[in-house]
Parts: sequence; structure tokens; C-alpha cells
Amino acid sequence: MPLLTILFLGIFSSSVAAETLGPNKLGFEMFGAHTHFDEEIRFDDDFSLGAALRLGFSPWFGLGIELSTARLRDAERDVQSQAIFFGVNARFEPWRAKRFGLGALVGVSFMAFEESANTDSISEGFELAPSFLFLVSDAWTLRADLMFRLQTFRVILVDETGQRIGDSFETGYLWSRALRVGLGYAF
Repeated sequence: MPLLTILFLGIFSSSVAAETLGPNKLGFEMFGAHTHFDEEIRFDDDFSLGAALRLGFSPWFGLGIELSTARLRDAERDVQSQAIFFGVNARFEPWRAKRFGLGALVGVSFMAFEESANTDSISEGFELAPSFLFLVSDAWTLRADLMFRLQTFRVILVDETGQRIGDSFETGYLWSRALRVGLGYAF
């Protein structure tokens, strides 16, 4: 509920600001990230690649969706799993100079990964990230986010061949961190 309140206030205040600041901007960003998982999560730290689509309602507020993928190594079974990350977020960047900016990202994320050919697992979480922005030109931006993700994991018990054994269980909320760097273009 607090996230919906933040989004509503951001959209309402930015629509008022957009009347005086000009039209909305659509942006596309490609990014790479290194994720550091909590020790209780059985996956090793790894890199991911992704893309984001953002709609700016004002120079300091925008909403975005993002999709990324990674091949994660399951440390318990020493096998690779394919993971897909999907996120919906709001970006606030109220502190902008001519070339540099500071802000924050707030959102929700979902991670799905394939345990084996016949078992999948899903994680959901909440993301918060301080953000640094460098304006390369009027259209191009370079951005770095230090993301803190509070997420649950549904763990599916599998044997060494990847076949399901027993019931699945869900962990409590666990922290992971990701350092993400992206290059974006605003249309």
C-alpha cells in the first residue's frame, strides 16, 4: 500500500509539473548488473543483462518496467539455472545539475528460475536503490544504481538429477544487492 501511495503522489504531482515542463519522454535503457545474493540463498553471485522501458512524467519522476536474464549457478547441486527478472518501478531524480543527477528507485520485482526441466520457482521482492545519473547529451544518459532487494524465495527440493523430492517451502524475506550500470536513450 505505501508503494501505491508513493506512485499516486508522484504521478499526480508530476502531471501538474509536466504542464509547465513540457511533454512526456519515453526512454529505453540497456544495463548490466552484478547481483550479490544473501548467504541463505543457494545461488552464487552472478551477472545479468537486461533492458528497461521508462516513461518520464516530469524531469524528476518516471515509471518503468524492466526485464533481465541471468544464468545462475546453484551452489548446492553445482548446476546452472536460467533466471528471468521482471520489475516495475518508480524513479525519482529531484537533484539534477547540468550534467549530473542523484535520485532513487523504488519498485517491486519478480524472479523466476528453472530448477530443472519440470520444476520452476518464483521469487518476489521489494527494491530500493540510490541512483547516480550522468547526462552524456540531451538524449543519452549513463546511470548507476545500487539496488537493495528484499525478497522471498520459494525453494523446491530436488535431488542431484534435478527431480523434485518433497514439498517446496518459502524462505522469509532475504536481502540481495545488485550494482547496475546502464546506458539509456530518451526519445
